Amino acid sequence: MNNGSNLRNSHTADNLARAFMLETQALTKYQFFAKIAKDESYDALEKIFLSVSNDELGHAEIFYDFLLEGLTNTDMTVPSQLQIKSGNTPLNMQATIELERFVSTVLYPEFALEAEQEGFHQIADSFHAITAVEKRHDLQFSELLERQKKGMLYSLPT
Repeated sequence: MNNGSNLRNSHTADNLARAFMLETQALTKYQFFAKIAKDESYDALEKIFLSVSNDELGHAEIFYDFLLEGLTNTDMTVPSQLQIKSGNTPLNMQATIELERFVSTVLYPEFALEAEQEGFHQIADSFHAITAVEKRHDLQFSELLERQKKGMLYSLPT
């Protein structure tokens, strides 16, 4: 995993724990957003939120597996930075865009760089790969929100 580097007591371990926490919070939040979308008759958006939630579950699993492999028999406490932000479906799409943009442009690139510097190349590669997925989520919801604002959510683009 790390070319001889020790994950224990590294910045990368802290970053993996923070990323795991962030992904598990996001997947739960997106499941709630899906329910709100369904209640507001945005059936297609419900499915999209659930699909993105499933992606976040996969990301959380990757980070968790790295932690289990590198920190056997170690407990970690991660300070909670849970942000509760929910409203109607357009507001939830905006919150999703903000989160996905933050992790794809700031947080995960920083985590990947630190993992590389500490010799955790496989972990860095995973942060880079997940960054690309988070960028797609940002773009997907940005486009959907623009279409919703124009009243064209269920119209084909011209």
